[in-house]
Amino acid sequence: MEASPSAPKAKDVKRWDGNERTSRKWDSVRKASSLTMTDSELWFPEGDCLVHFYERGASRRGASLRVHLADIQSSNCEPLLQQFHFPAQPQLEYSPGSDLMSDRSSYFNDAPQHELYIPAPSTLSREEAFQYHITTRNFFAWLYERPLVGERLGQALISLLERMDHYRPDQEQNLAEMLAYIDDQGYSDFRHCSDHALAVLQFAEKHQLRALWTDAFVHCTGMNDDLDTSIEFEVG
Repeated sequence: MEASPSAPKAKDVKRWDGNERTSRKWDSVRKASSLTMTDSELWFPEGDCLVHFYERGASRRGASLRVHLADIQSSNCEPLLQQFHFPAQPQLEYSPGSDLMSDRSSYFNDAPQHELYIPAPSTLSREEAFQYHITTRNFFAWLYERPLVGERLGQALISLLERMDHYRPDQEQNLAEMLAYIDDQGYSDFRHCSDHALAVLQFAEKHQLRALWTDAFVHCTGMNDDLDTSIEFEVG
């Protein structure tokens, strides 16, 4: 793996719960030096598809997520499946985040029948690869209506829509469903929340969404004295 001058900032990753209006340290990163992460929110014991954040055959680390293939298929993710889907190896099973392949245990109700191997591009630095895996995780968070994680909410939103456009062919539908997700997760509730207002302002500016930008900007103006205390605040 390509070296990087700085290690991945796993300690800075937060879970952004918009409806609870909280941002707390995300504790699902394990052994950040090896870019290993697991997520109990996206590990469904009855799921038939394991999701790995590395290339097939490149590691013996366990899967990071366990999901339902039908949910992916019903979400028009053909490019994702065409590129990363493989039948599961029937003799092997994984505990979430395990370093070695393990025997069948009571944790599994049924052996997974499918696997997705989604590596970060080899050209990325260590830090960039870590952020790539975070966005992969967030794609499935969108699919299952879970909150996003990331160092900054605004960048997490932007990166998620970019990834949706890679995995799903209809960009117009992607934007519509992304905006619905922002509403459903409470990120568009800007009241007394400079993090939300600044994050969505950044997202709206990136994608030239005038109405959303105006709404977020008005709220930012009303909270002007608090903006520089937000992690989303950037100068220049």
